[in-house]
Amino acid sequence: MKELTRASPQGEGNNFLTLSKFVKESEESGIVYMLVSKENVQDSEAPGVVHALLEEFSDVLPDDLPIGLPPLRDIQHQIDLFPGASLLNKAHYRMSPKEHEELKRKVLELLSKVRLTPKKDGTWRMCINSRAINRIIIKYRFPIPRIDDMFDMLAVAKVFSKIDLQSGYHQIRIKPGDKWKTAFKTREGLYEWLVMLFGLSNAPSTFISKDKDEHIPHLRVVLTTLRTAKLYE
Repeated sequence: MKELTRASPQGEGNNFLTLSKFVKESEESGIVYMLVSKENVQDSEAPGVVHALLEEFSDVLPDDLPIGLPPLRDIQHQIDLFPGASLLNKAHYRMSPKEHEELKRKVLELLSKVRLTPKKDGTWRMCINSRAINRIIIKYRFPIPRIDDMFDMLAVAKVFSKIDLQSGYHQIRIKPGDKWKTAFKTREGLYEWLVMLFGLSNAPSTFISKDKDEHIPHLRVVLTTLRTAKLYE
């Protein structure tokens, strides 16, 4: 296989291959070497000051969400239907005895039909078909940020933290008066969601900093806000 050598100051020693030839010779030889140059490679481990900060805010990072409903905050999930629209009256999905027992154990909420699908670990996930109500929900559109503008904002960023709320949707309450719109049926009767559900129309945040010294205060602001709002990561 031909080599790609570094060019000399006089431009000698180059040996470039076309993509098709490179692929062909790679397949024939079965060997490909790659040299990757990296600059300013930093340890991916979080520094001790970050661990100390997370320990300070350990109440915001529980293993499980607190028992009970989240508080009614200034932001609630609102469901606005098109004028004159009505919800369809449909029967629930047919289920095997095993699925039905699992549904009874999990029974959460929402309109339309309920389906259970097995998760990779063998347990069951509750899936609600929201297509019927989504067709009559008024969609609220917001301007989408330009990708190039977002990349410009990241130009000076070197430190990143990602906040992933535990069951984030379930930490947002449904607006009082809209719960009936989320009803779903089971053999046992009708249930309504008290918190926002996955799949409903209009339903990860990433925070960046220039360096570690700037990043710690940013994290503190975010964690303090989560603590005040009783949101859990």
